[in-house]
Amino acid sequence: MRSWMLSLLLMAPSLAWADGLDGTWVLDLAASDSNDPLLQSQGVNWVVRQAAKRTIVTQVIEDEGKVVTIDVKTSWRNTHYVLRVDGQERPESGEDGRTAEAAHYREADGSLVSHMRMITPEGRPGIMVIHRQLKDGGRTMVQTTTWTEVGKPALVVHRVFHPAAD
Repeated sequence: MRSWMLSLLLMAPSLAWADGLDGTWVLDLAASDSNDPLLQSQGVNWVVRQAAKRTIVTQVIEDEGKVVTIDVKTSWRNTHYVLRVDGQERPESGEDGRTAEAAHYREADGSLVSHMRMITPEGRPGIMVIHRQLKDGGRTMVQTTTWTEVGKPALVVHRVFHPAAD
């Protein structure tokens, strides 16, 4: 199973400016694009993709500047990530044992970008870029995931998150 890629897409390990995204964020499925084409391109099987379509994702984010921790909670899995936000490319391993070369960095507007070079299950190289930024005066976090594979059009998915009610 392609659990590593599914975790990346559900979690999308990137983050915006320090104080802005600290807290708990909940996926708004109605306002978000389906991530099915992206998951399908990664070889995730149909059953898992169907479950992912209806999965509400909660992310608890702590941003300490150069280190960001994200706890991703769903009804079927909880995952903990620690990101070093310094722009340095490093190997990262997923739950299924696959690796990617990943760099996490902030843009001038405070958005955080995760840039990952990886190999598909079919052995083809690809690049995934996950970009998050605050919108609507900090009331919305938009996560844009772009998957580019040589010889294929880019796949772009926008996922919308809102702060959890206290």
